[in-house]
Amino acid sequence: MNISPANTPRQKRVSFLLLLLLILLGWLIFFVYQRPVPIPEATPIPVTARGDLAADEQSTIALFRSASPAVVYITNIEVRRNIFSLNIHEIPQGTGSGFVWDKQGRVVTNYHVIESASRVEVTLADRSTWKATLVGVAPDKDLAVLQISAPAEKLSPLPLGESHNLLVGQKVFAIGN
Repeated sequence: MNISPANTPRQKRVSFLLLLLLILLGWLIFFVYQRPVPIPEATPIPVTARGDLAADEQSTIALFRSASPAVVYITNIEVRRNIFSLNIHEIPQGTGSGFVWDKQGRVVTNYHVIESASRVEVTLADRSTWKATLVGVAPDKDLAVLQISAPAEKLSPLPLGESHNLLVGQKVFAIGN
């Protein structure tokens, strides 16, 4: 039988040990002699105090604080039926904001917020949530009016002005959530 020198058991052992030695040497070089990269010390940046509010800022803050109880959060809920189990699932499809119009529970929002909703919920500033019914829409003006059955003491209507009293250049604020 003709056995080549590379196939002898002794040659195989030597080749295996040499390969094992190379792997161990590589491991030592990579893990043992690898030096960690020095991380520079982080120095905190001093925080500047806010300072006094300008009169303009104070009036804007007061305006937002007085109007915020009238701002509501609107959730558009879609009802879906699972075709396999026939279970009905209510899934929030969209959200938006609106405002309390009067103490009778009417709420004004944008039409696109409630468009194609199966059900609509209104969350007041105190975080109480109420089921809403659609009273009217003006899709061309992107307006919708909802009705909730919250008690009058929970409702803070937003005082409204008339647009003909406004002058060009006056500030206008949009408040939402």
